[in-house]
Amino acid sequence: MKYISVNELSSFDFHDAVIASIDLSDKDMSWTVSAVNVAAQNTQNNYDVAMCVDSAKITFEDASVEKIEFSSYTVHQRDQLIEFHEAKTAKESEYSDILKKTLDGNYIYSLDDFSATNDDSFRACFNIESYADGNYCLTIGHTEKSKKH
Repeated sequence: MKYISVNELSSFDFHDAVIASIDLSDKDMSWTVSAVNVAAQNTQNNYDVAMCVDSAKITFEDASVEKIEFSSYTVHQRDQLIEFHEAKTAKESEYSDILKKTLDGNYIYSLDDFSATNDDSFRACFNIESYADGNYCLTIGHTEKSKKH
């Protein structure tokens, strides 16, 4: 059975969700994810508890990457610090390469922020794993579907 949930991003729990693919077309960004949880308050969930979905497609309309911020991290070997990487913000010219390199098959740890920026636009910040460069927060601006003109 297929469910369609519109403008209910905050009623999904992304911990341990896996990004199977990301597609960019015109101004839209679509993700195919697995193991995402649909919270009990989502209009499409008929249960009193969260429901795990094997596969879901998430579309951000009129989407733009606003920011990619890498977390600081350390590398230890036998309790010895061998590397320290400072937090950094990616340059806009790096966004495409970062997304291609890190989104396919990586985990979404959480939706850290979901907020309105004006009447029909929103900002979503996802905490995503990246083995190559450390975890990062991907901030996407997008338009709410039902209010799109």
